[in-house]
Amino acid sequence: MKIVIFGASGRTGRHLVRQALDRGHAVTAFVRDPAKPGISHGNLSLFKGDALHPGEVEAAVKGREAVLSALGFSKGSPQTICADGIRHIISAMEKHGVKRLIAESAYGAGNTRKKGFYARLLWLLIKDRMRDKEEMERQIEGSGLAWVIARPVALTDGEKAGPYRAGPGLKPGLFPTVSRAGVADFMLSQLESDRFIHEMPTVSR
Repeated sequence: MKIVIFGASGRTGRHLVRQALDRGHAVTAFVRDPAKPGISHGNLSLFKGDALHPGEVEAAVKGREAVLSALGFSKGSPQTICADGIRHIISAMEKHGVKRLIAESAYGAGNTRKKGFYARLLWLLIKDRMRDKEEMERQIEGSGLAWVIARPVALTDGEKAGPYRAGPGLKPGLFPTVSRAGVADFMLSQLESDRFIHEMPTVSR
């Protein structure tokens, strides 16, 4: 499948790129710095751009069959990067008839905001980022796309996905974690499944 990955140079995005290539997808990695992903592959194209520039987003989406977004806050980015970026992504997808969107959000957004100590802690520590995630989710939910929003708990590093669970009604523990590799594995699996279309499953170990 021809896919474009936004946030491809981020810590989840790099796993998405590697795993997508391993699965045989033709990958366009949308990055601000082409040197960052550190990956070379015959099925990989690097697209230098900024998710805040609608023309660049549109050019990357055109001709793709699906979009994955791992946009998130990083040093120098605005606190509204997810909401602003997804606005341009949705517009580009609608213009070019690309239907499948898989986006990474966070547990604690939306109807999970007050579900447990972990979610409440996030709103104490990173309120602005959680608001950004919620606005991103609102825009995706209001689109006419075939979307899935993954809501991972606290993210850990490591090359292996390890065991994880996913589902809209999943109840994580007090201090839940999941690997970024596992989140990437789940997101990519949604390209081949309609199980969670128009749902926001929690992803946790």
